[in-house]
Amino acid sequence: MSDDPDGALDDARSTPPRFSYARADRSLARRSASASAPRARATLVVASRDRVVVALDDGRVVALSARAPRRVIWRTRSTRAATALATDGASAHALVADGAGEIAVHALPSDEEIDADARAGERGGEVMRMTHARGVTCAALEVDYGARGRGRGGVAYGDERGGVYVRMSTLLGHKTVTVSAAGGRERGATRAMAWSSRGVLAWACDEGVKLYDAGRDERVALVERPRGSPAGGTYAPRLTWNETSDMGKTLLVGWADCVKVVRIRKRDARDSSVAAKLSRDGSSRGATREMTRSDSFANGGSSEGDDASASEASSARVYVARVTSMFQTEYYVAGIQPFGDLLAILGWSTDGDRKTRAHPELHLVTHANVTQNIDIIATRDDPKTLGCNAYGWSCAQRMHDNGNFDRC
Repeated sequence: MSDDPDGALDDARSTPPRFSYARADRSLARRSASASAPRARATLVVASRDRVVVALDDGRVVALSARAPRRVIWRTRSTRAATALATDGASAHALVADGAGEIAVHALPSDEEIDADARAGERGGEVMRMTHARGVTCAALEVDYGARGRGRGGVAYGDERGGVYVRMSTLLGHKTVTVSAAGGRERGATRAMAWSSRGVLAWACDEGVKLYDAGRDERVALVERPRGSPAGGTYAPRLTWNETSDMGKTLLVGWADCVKVVRIRKRDARDSSVAAKLSRDGSSRGATREMTRSDSFANGGSSEGDDASASEASSARVYVARVTSMFQTEYYVAGIQPFGDLLAILGWSTDGDRKTRAHPELHLVTHANVTQNIDIIATRDDPKTLGCNAYGWSCAQRMHDNGNFDRC
């Protein structure tokens, strides 16, 4: 064995990271004081900074501190279970929407308010409420929601017929932009949504994952689903912007057994010359569609990318997007988050068409799908009764004073 301390340091660096797990307050699952009453189940979970917001199937929505998961710092309740949940970048606001089209944004108490008054979380103020004509299936808040005043900021939401809408604040109030008009029932629902700090909104529909620059009201790209993918509603798509180490420039997409990493960047002069060269090549359109495709979102998803040249598609937007990594997994993706230069993926497996008693697994993999670590996460519920869509995976981190995050 070498006595070289540098060698020992290299070994330490190559050691897989160790995770610890803690269960949230057991009282969250109680529907009433009766011990015989059935337990409430968590249906949605989102996180931002060091806070986690959880929706339960009895209509309750609570916020927990990642530093003390048994401590409830805010709560609210509705007569209907939430169908969409979102937080802003500072974890100062929580959006709650339901299947009847009710959308509300609540201000969460600050750490200082909670330290000064333990009951501050019971008085969380509602800063915005609106009603949509159809059931809301997913939603997102602008990262800096509330920075320009109470209740001011962007709210995005999708519905059960594929419609996507963005409510933006204006000098005189607000306006609602129809980004993608709702279609018939055969079109499918808008299934997931995420908003980058770069102002780019991503959402998943049966066609794939669409990207839209909300600040400039311009479409960016359509990242198509691989051929042979399961029906859009079979497995819930998982979308996450990497805000911790890439400042919102990389979108992580997990859908069924496929993972894609999509990176956005601003178009420069070189893009125009390259696109012009591609437009003269007869194979340009096929190559463009394989990566991303320009799409008309406002007209119910009708595409004009098939008829537009690469130069026309490139010059029509400021941001361009490219799939930098794509791989197929041996499990179904129940959640995906960045973990430094790795991907943290919550995996769910089946044995053919039969559900097994296997617990979900946390996989740490490289962008080339090289496994670095696997943790089996035990649950008290019988895994055989839970499908892939029953799980959620979010990452809560506190930002340091210098604006950086820890590895995870």
